This record gives sequence, C-alpha cells and structure tokens, in this order.
Amino acid sequence: MRIRALVMMLMLALTALAAQGYTLQFKDAAGTTRAYGSQMAITGVMSGAGLNLPLNATVDMTLLEKILGVKEQVASVTFGLQRGTMHLKVSGLPGEEEEQTIDQALPTFTFLFDRTPLGKVSNVQTQGEITDLFLGSADALITPMSSPDRGLEFPAGELKIGDTWQGSQTALAGNAQARVAAQYTLAGTEVVNGKTYLKIACDTTVSVPDTSMKASDDQPMAMNVILRGQSTTLFDEGAGELFRTTFAMNGTLNMTGAETMGIEVQTTLNITGSMEKVANGR
Repeated sequence: MRIRALVMMLMLALTALAAQGYTLQFKDAAGTTRAYGSQMAITGVMSGAGLNLPLNATVDMTLLEKILGVKEQVASVTFGLQRGTMHLKVSGLPGEEEEQTIDQALPTFTFLFDRTPLGKVSNVQTQGEITDLFLGSADALITPMSSPDRGLEFPAGELKIGDTWQGSQTALAGNAQARVAAQYTLAGTEVVNGKTYLKIACDTTVSVPDTSMKASDDQPMAMNVILRGQSTTLFDEGAGELFRTTFAMNGTLNMTGAETMGIEVQTTLNITGSMEKVANGR
C-alpha cells in the first residue's frame, strides 16, 4: 500500500490549515519573505481485511511565504514547501517479520492566492508535484476557485480578550479539496524571549471528501479524510504576521482501490505538530 500517498493527503489537509494565516490584520509589503519551520508526528493504525498495522511517521518541512506585490491593499502571495522529509515506520505487514522503514523527500507544492489585510483569501491556485498525486483536470489547477470568497476573513475593529469568530478555507489540488472550518477565540497574550504575542485558540475541523488519488502503477485509489482538533497561535501584532502555531488533531482516513484489493482500509490518526517563523532559508 502506498503509505507516501497517505501522508501526502494529510499534508494537503494540514497545510491548508497552516497556510490560511491566523492573524487579526496582515501587514504585507511587496518583497516580504517569511520562512517557517514545521514538524509533525503522526501515529495510527491501519485496519482492513482482519489486519491491524501500526504506523509511526515524522515530517519535517521548511515553508516559505512571499509577498509578490500589493495593489489597493490586496497582497499577491505564494506559500509553499521549500524542502521537506518524511520518516515512516510500519509494522505487521504480511510476509514481513521486521518493521519497515521509509525515508523520502516530500513532493513540492505552492499555494498562490490574493489576501486582504483582514485575511480574506481569493483566487487560490495550487502548483507543484503534489498535484500529480490527485486525479483531476489540469485546468482546475490554473483556474481560480469557483467561490473565491471562501477564504478566512478576520473581524474588523478592535477585539477584546474572550472574543470569538469563525472562519473557513478551501485548498484545491486537482479534484482534491481540503476544507477547513474553524472557531477562534482571542485567548490572551504570551511572552516569548521577552516579546509579547497575541494568543489565539482554535477548534478546527479539516475534511477531504471522496477524492481519487494515484497509487502504484498509476492505479486510482478512493480516499477521504476527516480530522478534528485544537491549535494555539501566537501572533506578532506589530509585524502583522504569524509567529508560532502548535496543534493536536485526531481522525480517520479511508482508502479503497486496487492496492487494497477493493477492501476498505481505515486508518485512525493522531497528529501533533508545530509551525514557527525562522530565519529565511533555514
């Protein structure tokens, strides 16, 4: 079974969560570059046909955001993978007495979109190797989303500690759509290395409904994902940018295809991770 495809499906969903940017007001300027280091730990069990296969994965990434330009306060933004690696262990495979280990570089991807100071996202596109995993029209990758106003939009005006608001976002790759629904709370402030950041708590649901993905030998595999969890974001109000996000999520991923001999395989997942601003080019 193509475990790499499983992890990349999670990558699409979780990067949609990370890429939307948790902020009260962005302060984007043309030429600005922000680099973020991100780590994830994934544990779970794949179950199907009477088998239960434990898996354990770690993912390490450097993500880069660039402001290409700003026109009438709307920024043209790219956000994508600069480099990344995956380390995966699976035990209990039929015919394999020892634990199997996989080390691979992650396929590249870039989200391109427009963003207002309040975080309203439009004209979302996805480019890169990650799109090759999903079965869908290539035109979908270069055509703006049919409803460009779905991007996360933060409330205008002054917020007080304890205020809440809602947001949603959709990331598109081929025919795969990672949908994020979030309930935010301005929870307070936190000091890191002498600097004070706004602290934003979030309850999140990430879903990737019924999607066709390429497996080995380009055979299609039907997949769907549902993840729920919480995150905490520290936001630099002065710079108008995200500093750090930590998250913990759990959920399920279902797969059916030639590699599973038509049997539905369900994977239960527990995911923890973080994303933090680092020196550019880390």
